[in-house]
Amino acid sequence: MSNQSFLVAAWAEEQVALLRAGRSALLDMENIAEEIAAVGASQKHALRHRCAVLLAHLLAWRYQPRLRGNGWLNTIVEQRDCIEDVLEDSPSLRRQLDDPAWYARVPSCPQFGKA
Repeated sequence: MSNQSFLVAAWAEEQVALLRAGRSALLDMENIAEEIAAVGASQKHALRHRCAVLLAHLLAWRYQPRLRGNGWLNTIVEQRDCIEDVLEDSPSLRRQLDDPAWYARVPSCPQFGKA
């Protein structure tokens, strides 16, 4: 762990302790807000990235059948699982999608375990 990471972790633990003790007047509100915003932005980025990778591989799977392989299949399954993990960790991100269940209904082959 880098020194900067250690300092941030120690600061976060201190803020949690203050919050749990009800000592809100001592909280570092400005930096807490910045950290929360950064986490939210990071989660949004992760969701967008996973969706883009999934879509690219699904399109390749569908339109380049002669090039299909286990690598593509593994990536598709992994991205679906990771998208679900991101949405479980941050349920509010479901609002970011027009249709939160879109990836469950994307046409796929029977090997994916989804119709």
